[in-house]
Amino acid sequence: MNTVQLEDFCRILGFDQKVCFHLEPHWQLLLEKQREQPEYLTAAFFERYYPYCNGPDIDLVRPQLEQVLYKCGKLPELALLLHILQRGMYELNPALNFKFLPDTIEPLGELSGILFLLAVLSGITYIEQSYNEAGVPLSYAYEALKWIGGNMQVYSIAIKGRFGMKANGWMRHLVDKKLFRIGRLEYLLHPSPAWLSAIYRRQDGKIAVLCQDGWRFDKQGKRLADDEKADFVSRLQEDSLSISGTPVSPDGLPDFSRKVTLQRQLWSPLLSPWDLCPSIHIPGGEKMPFDEVKQSMLEAREFFSKYFQRHVPLFCCCSWILNPAWEHYLPNSNMARFRRECYAIPAVSWGDKAGMFFLFGRSDVSPLELEASNSAQKAMQEAYKNKELASGAVFVPSQDIEKLENEYYRREYAAPVK
Repeated sequence: MNTVQLEDFCRILGFDQKVCFHLEPHWQLLLEKQREQPEYLTAAFFERYYPYCNGPDIDLVRPQLEQVLYKCGKLPELALLLHILQRGMYELNPALNFKFLPDTIEPLGELSGILFLLAVLSGITYIEQSYNEAGVPLSYAYEALKWIGGNMQVYSIAIKGRFGMKANGWMRHLVDKKLFRIGRLEYLLHPSPAWLSAIYRRQDGKIAVLCQDGWRFDKQGKRLADDEKADFVSRLQEDSLSISGTPVSPDGLPDFSRKVTLQRQLWSPLLSPWDLCPSIHIPGGEKMPFDEVKQSMLEAREFFSKYFQRHVPLFCCCSWILNPAWEHYLPNSNMARFRRECYAIPAVSWGDKAGMFFLFGRSDVSPLELEASNSAQKAMQEAYKNKELASGAVFVPSQDIEKLENEYYRREYAAPVK
């Protein structure tokens, strides 16, 4: 086993004291289970799995990969860093996210992103094992690797001309069987999230959506954080016979002018606290036409029933992609259509640069300081100037998925639910 000292390791790789500080509590654990010739440090491993990533052409990446593999063979600390990344991301519990690492490793320079790519890709062997244990076909594991290609695209936007990605622990969710890619979308498994509205269904299938108790809003219906000054605070009141509260229309806006009262004998909660309520995540790097989004949800409904024997009452999503402003700035985009086709609900903003990293590859400066080369980047700049960068949220009851077309909810619920 490599017995290099942490201080020497950081010095040789050009890491500062901050990196040493974060590694020190886990150092001995990270050094365990080293192998002489790990499979992930071979060209054969890369040739086998990289084609699933939907990244740049392998012939373009291969020359840089060969340089990294050569340097790892010459400098043991680089090979050790790869082992540490793999073990920390895919074996330790809890996992390490390695956000404290710099984007550039001194001995590799512009090749650093390739080393991080190798580390992330090395997780596929753990994912294969987990999916085999769960009885989930490995085709789903390989489909999930497309997430890597999306991250490589963001990396190349931020650092023009470079291949690779940053250290990222997202794929650990796949190993833990908490995340599955099904068609165009990913699904993260958990109970109902706190940001979801109160949702009820009547026996005839009609739904009613109310604000949760204590949600704060400004005059325009924008949901605020708990510490922001509010013009309106919603109340959700319950007794043995009824539930009363502020309704939410399918465009995501609360209606402060009225209060809706639902009789318990007619209306029931759409989901319970213990129900499986997967949140949708949208991997980058590909277009997202709504027919593919709809097909993914249909397949996901059957997937969780078939492989986990779980009924999913609804799917939900909270994302910068669902910013209400895109309906104005990019009305014909797939992002705007996704929001219009689902039932939108109020969402707390992620900050005044929400989504900037995914479109520009960085968020450490104003988007106005960067060159906009496509319509989405230009729209983001306009939204930023008008203080309209935000997140948005939607949900879809699983039994309604077939109905999603031509803005079903906005048509069906044009008149208030009574």
